[in-house]
Amino acid sequence: MVTRDVLGLFGTNTFKINPSETECVNSIYQMSDMPNLVIDSEGDNYIGYEHIGEAYSGKNRLVMLPQYVETSKLIAEYVKDGVLLDLGCGDGMYTVPCAKLGMKIIAGDISNRMMSLLMESAAVNSVSLDNVVLCRMNALDIPLKDGSVDCVIANNLLHLISNPEKVVDEIYRVLKKGGVFICFDDAPGKGSHDNTDYEKAVGEVYGRYWEYLGNLGIKGRRYSWKFDRNGYCETKFSKEERTIKWHLEGVEKVEDFFLPRFSARGFSDQTAVPEKEHKEAVQYAIEAADKRFDDDWRKYSVSYTIGDILVTVFKKDKS
Repeated sequence: MVTRDVLGLFGTNTFKINPSETECVNSIYQMSDMPNLVIDSEGDNYIGYEHIGEAYSGKNRLVMLPQYVETSKLIAEYVKDGVLLDLGCGDGMYTVPCAKLGMKIIAGDISNRMMSLLMESAAVNSVSLDNVVLCRMNALDIPLKDGSVDCVIANNLLHLISNPEKVVDEIYRVLKKGGVFICFDDAPGKGSHDNTDYEKAVGEVYGRYWEYLGNLGIKGRRYSWKFDRNGYCETKFSKEERTIKWHLEGVEKVEDFFLPRFSARGFSDQTAVPEKEHKEAVQYAIEAADKRFDDDWRKYSVSYTIGDILVTVFKKDKS
């Protein structure tokens, strides 16, 4: 993907500023100069994943997971020949399968590094990004005009921001009348064999990590984990609920996902931990697990089931 005339693809009524007139770094248009993290301001705070990179999705970072392939088909029903905004697109878990279906997509994230991984995933899966524009943007101030897109998704984004209501307001603003904000929630899955050992190992590592940091006066930081998304959205949108019938079983080892993401400060409550103290705490936690469990604890596995995918579609009825 190269610098091009984006307005030829998305029209003149989409962007506040022509992306082609902004700095383009590694095929990503720099449409925000805000930092990747703002965690101690008196105003809006938020967490970006620039420091996490490859560790975010672990061994699955280059895989188009079947549940996202399936949900992309539902997204396509609403986008049709319009424009999708994937807000907080990260490493492309939705953008890449949606692009494979030929949708026109504005993929926005505060992290250039995560969007570089998106491009790598597309290349590995032979997915063209000709209909995709990547923009470094801040979800609190989306660089799009009012009523400019047909559909918005914002997977795993709102809990990372201290003022999620402001992001929802921005989503409402950029949607056209009749446009939709689509949210996905997995139905609870049930695990089976080896869960107890897996959960004990993960609990030991995470517990010891925060024990070490707690002794230094460092606490985890969480912003909007209890935000009532549906309650707030229902004050602005009409709501439709759908279910994608789905069943997927899998097995995951401690070393496959949890351990690399944990070691890279990949969980949102770790983000504000200083790097030096983080490394010390990781070493302390892993040494504690080595003492408590046998040599194979990193290979402890959890068997999981992903059930039906619950879909909430918020529709903008007013212009």
